Amino acid sequence: MKTLLLLTFLVACSTNVQAEEKGKGKPGKAQAGKHELKKRDTNNDGSISKEEFLAGAKDPARAEKLFAKLDRNGDGVISKEDRNKKGK
Repeated sequence: MKTLLLLTFLVACSTNVQAEEKGKGKPGKAQAGKHELKKRDTNNDGSISKEEFLAGAKDPARAEKLFAKLDRNGDGVISKEDRNKKGK
């Protein structure tokens, strides 16, 4: 009986460790997106201008469309408020 309890405890502990390690892996899409936007904010003012967003874009036409979608209030910058809004 003691052996069964000990084995159950060890399995439970190892499951918790595995679950914690899973959280330390690659960031999810939302985190990756935030990191990418932060990287594009070259002047560190907390918002991304169209020029900052398009700088180094592999496909400028696609980047223009994406910027228009992300700039939900149409003020010419992607700000914290734009990122917090749900859809246009």
